[in-house]
Amino acid sequence: MGDILLFAGTTEGRKAAEFLSLSGIKTDVLTATEYGKSIIEINSDFINVISGRLNESEMEKMLSTNKYKLVVDATHPFAQNVTENIKSACKNTKTEYIRLLRDTSNTENLNCVYVKNHSEAAEYLKNKEGNVFLTTGSNNIEDYLTDSNLKERIFVRVLPLAESLDKCLKSGINPAHIMCMQGPFSEEFNIACIKETNSKFIVTKQTGSAGGFDEKLSAAVKSGAQTVVIKAPKEEGVCFTEFKNIIKNLFNIKEKKIVNLVSAGPGKKELLNFEAVKAVENSSLVIGSKRVLECFDLKDKKIEYAINSEKIKDIIYKNTDEIISVVFSGDIGFYSGAKNLVSLLNEDEFCVNKISGISSYVYFLDKTNKIHNDVLFLSMHGRNINFVDAIKTNYKTLILLGDENDVSKICTELVKNNMSNADVFIGENLSYDDEKITVGKAEDFINYKNNKLSVIYIENPKAASRIYSFGLNDDSFERNSVPMTKSEVRAVSMSKLMLSENSVVYDVGSGTGSVSIECALMANKGQVFSVDKNESAIECLNNNISKFGVSNINVIKGEAPECLKSLPIPTHCFIGGSCGKLLEIIKTFLEKNAKTRFVINAISLETVLEAKKAALSLGCEDLEIVNVSVSRAKNAGDLSLMMGLNPVFIISFTGKGE
Repeated sequence: MGDILLFAGTTEGRKAAEFLSLSGIKTDVLTATEYGKSIIEINSDFINVISGRLNESEMEKMLSTNKYKLVVDATHPFAQNVTENIKSACKNTKTEYIRLLRDTSNTENLNCVYVKNHSEAAEYLKNKEGNVFLTTGSNNIEDYLTDSNLKERIFVRVLPLAESLDKCLKSGINPAHIMCMQGPFSEEFNIACIKETNSKFIVTKQTGSAGGFDEKLSAAVKSGAQTVVIKAPKEEGVCFTEFKNIIKNLFNIKEKKIVNLVSAGPGKKELLNFEAVKAVENSSLVIGSKRVLECFDLKDKKIEYAINSEKIKDIIYKNTDEIISVVFSGDIGFYSGAKNLVSLLNEDEFCVNKISGISSYVYFLDKTNKIHNDVLFLSMHGRNINFVDAIKTNYKTLILLGDENDVSKICTELVKNNMSNADVFIGENLSYDDEKITVGKAEDFINYKNNKLSVIYIENPKAASRIYSFGLNDDSFERNSVPMTKSEVRAVSMSKLMLSENSVVYDVGSGTGSVSIECALMANKGQVFSVDKNESAIECLNNNISKFGVSNINVIKGEAPECLKSLPIPTHCFIGGSCGKLLEIIKTFLEKNAKTRFVINAISLETVLEAKKAALSLGCEDLEIVNVSVSRAKNAGDLSLMMGLNPVFIISFTGKGE
């Protein structure tokens, strides 16, 4: 028996259960369904989850038997009948009751039609043209089926439960119009559903961010669909912050520990701001590296030397000090470990204060009389970045360095990519007595050894805006009889890959590297791994990398899948050649990332069949096969004759993931 009875099954219910568990309060959590029980999933000695629907009399019996100090109603905002039953049961048993509200204060959007209930939504939709994507589940489905025309246009997304599917089928909905799946659903997935069903309308409840309302609304706007929103009922209750305060007062829970994240600036004591000094003065425990802590007067303070976020977290959790300061070099908002530390601290246990300071980039740019406007800020400290692309497309670039060879590495690449005359400013040991600022051209620093913690600022007068589209001209690439994916096929293949700027892409059987080059240009903040076993292909690939000036391609000489196993986790994979090991290659990538996106080029039906069988046997999704036939005009005297290229099959699919 717990001290609190929590009616849950929602995101708010889970948050409440987590808070009660962390507070050490014994809680019985009641969910209506097994699905609601699965949402809680808290392994705690303080939480007892019970599944099953109760009517009002059963609730009264449970309250009378267990004598709870408090009942918390965190049921769905649209489950009004359940809420009324809980209220009535609490009133009859004289048990204290609070309603935990969901934030449904979404700003009304001009693209939305707001209605009071399902019947009003159905009345609005029955005289409209176009399919309707219903995202409100199987409850109230009957309201949309009274009109035969509307019934034929309805597509419904419900939970993957037998009772939900059975209700839809018994209502006479076309089985092909029923989607059984469990959220949460991203904006991209909602867009895909709207497009797949060719829906002109999407129906949703005003459930707030926790119910995926924002993702549905933005998906509808981007898809050109109109959103019909069933307004949330107005209720009296408390928000999550108020709920926590009630629990703290009821059970006399101590206040949170205070953790100050303090910026030490470049390192000179005179550059500390007043707030940083005051925060450290008021702390009983101070954590940081020995170098940054030397800036402060730490007399009579407990000191822990640490820079690793996990170690700092462990120190914070083990100590009983009420006020703790963690000191970081530079500014906590600029490539600082503060971000990672915040993610490791439970917000219900700690009150985190962020105290900004002077960053090394501000100090350095002021020292060199440079204006900060339009500067692109990057870091190579523990990161692999495509700095060549960044400098090519930005007049001003400042990079935090993390290795003594970084200046040499950057300037060597600038020289290779026709940027020898770029102006370079190097700052080392900034604000210390041995501070050093060096100025010159990129070509002056190809053998330079810098201090590990330095900054470099580059002005490139030849910087040009990025202009890129799929299907670079075939003549742009060096070939030397090495196989190459032709421009038109490459353009379609790239569109099917669906890369982002941060993608990690593998090009297996890369040949000339034409696909690798296009991937590197598109995923300019990501990485490309080009794999080929042919020596002439590797040589050709390296020449094309130099020609296009892309520094985010990693050339791997070897045979897949053996050479892939020790490489980083992929997000996308293009396969242009597999040497008869297609299934093994796909398996290897899915073992690394079960959601890898694949695009395969094939010229034989046998390879198409092999790819399809592999995708289906491995449970992949979104399988698509496209045949591209291209003809190019060739002059024959005064005539232009269309000469056909080999037709190519483009197979695409995505790993299902967990």
